[in-house]
Amino acid sequence: MVPSTGITAESQAPSEARSETAEAVHVQPRERSFAPGSAEDDDIQRKLESFNKAQQGLDKKFDKKLIDHLSPLLVCRSALPIGVRD
Repeated sequence: MVPSTGITAESQAPSEARSETAEAVHVQPRERSFAPGSAEDDDIQRKLESFNKAQQGLDKKFDKKLIDHLSPLLVCRSALPIGVRD
């Protein structure tokens, strides 16, 4: 039986095996800590509320256009005979 090179090779100590320097680790910078009720937080909340209100208006307009466009294709289920309903 021929011994494998892994067994016959002399092992190196971990400090000798890694002589190169470690790579620098890049991390994201930390933001300032969150402060509820601060002027900055209030400004962000106002912007979010304004965006949400505008989005709700757009959603209502879209829904109305969609219903107006599809209404000719919709069938009123209550108008169907009883045996035909699900």
